[in-house]
Amino acid sequence: MDELIVGRHFFKSFRATLFDYAELTRKLRTLSLKSSCPCLKDEGCWQKRNERRRSLTLASGHPNVYCTRQGRMLASYPCEVALRETTTRPVFEPCSRLHELMAEEGALYRQLDPQKIPQHVAIIMDGNGRWAGKRSLKRFLGHQQGAESVQFVVETASRINLPFITLYAFSLENNLRRPKSEVNFLMKLLRNYLVGNVKRMNDNNVRMEYIGRICELPSEVQDTMQWASEATGRNTGTTLTLALNYGSRSEIVDAARNILTDLIAEAHQRGCSLEDLLQVDGIEARLDEHHISGALYTAHMPDPDLVIRTSGEQRISNFLLWQIAYSEIFITDRLWPDFRGIHLLEAIQNYQKRERRFGGLGETFTDEDLDSLEPAADVAEEIVSELTPKQLIPR
Repeated sequence: MDELIVGRHFFKSFRATLFDYAELTRKLRTLSLKSSCPCLKDEGCWQKRNERRRSLTLASGHPNVYCTRQGRMLASYPCEVALRETTTRPVFEPCSRLHELMAEEGALYRQLDPQKIPQHVAIIMDGNGRWAGKRSLKRFLGHQQGAESVQFVVETASRINLPFITLYAFSLENNLRRPKSEVNFLMKLLRNYLVGNVKRMNDNNVRMEYIGRICELPSEVQDTMQWASEATGRNTGTTLTLALNYGSRSEIVDAARNILTDLIAEAHQRGCSLEDLLQVDGIEARLDEHHISGALYTAHMPDPDLVIRTSGEQRISNFLLWQIAYSEIFITDRLWPDFRGIHLLEAIQNYQKRERRFGGLGETFTDEDLDSLEPAADVAEEIVSELTPKQLIPR
């Protein structure tokens, strides 16, 4: 009995020592990073997100950290540590996997035009809590079931060669306004999802990416995200992007800060003031839609062609506000935990029936016969004559 007690004490002591060693190693690594990278000492430093900065250089020996003044980050946000982004992205390579579709999915896909499959579908996943409430279950179970829906939808997307799919998984508002217990559960669920599904992603040739202020998430979650991203980084099929701790307004603010920081740095390098730099080149040449788009989290992917919102809510919820300016929107009353690959195909079918005009006139329909219109000059003269006051004729 005494030997058993001693053994238990020895095991507990040994386990505590391992934990202390791991914690000490983590702290030393953090201190080393701060001392080796001058940018990490500057609290006002912002990570560079511009698409032109493809050449990454490590700011220190740590594989997950890049100096903001030397490389390009995964996303734009003020923090000290961010996830690593690979220097080159694999080119999308479509492959024939339609035979893997379920029977009903295959039947619906044959009704689609393969040439009009969207390049990018973004989904606002909503309704987990309501799904659980309708079944008198706890909200946690709704989130758990919603995580299952993610994999079903992503697998169908990969089988139909959908290049990009972005899922609104966790917003900044969720992080700030949801109960702490629910947020903690969602973080645990995210880690479990990534660990449990990386093999399935590799089997389906799916690559993982993220957008949002990732650095504000727990460090253990960041580590798992980094691992999943690297484990799927060489896949050439569908790119699955999870929007985590994401807010579109914050994204635009971060983009503006990045552009301003670049301009200040360039002015400093040239030995002139920012005002002089803008006077020489002109602000129009330095700031336009192209520059802003290139500074967004999503600079490496096309804007969404189709936005899907589940649960019937008719709002955007601060999701990709800049990018969805001309996206088609599909709203379904179906709650996210009940959403499957067949429903993704239904949304695409609806999308293919629409005519995208991007502010212009449609090709197949107009309410005017353009060939029979009078010349603009004649119309203008007629309008002027009608509006000119007629002279009074004396009786």
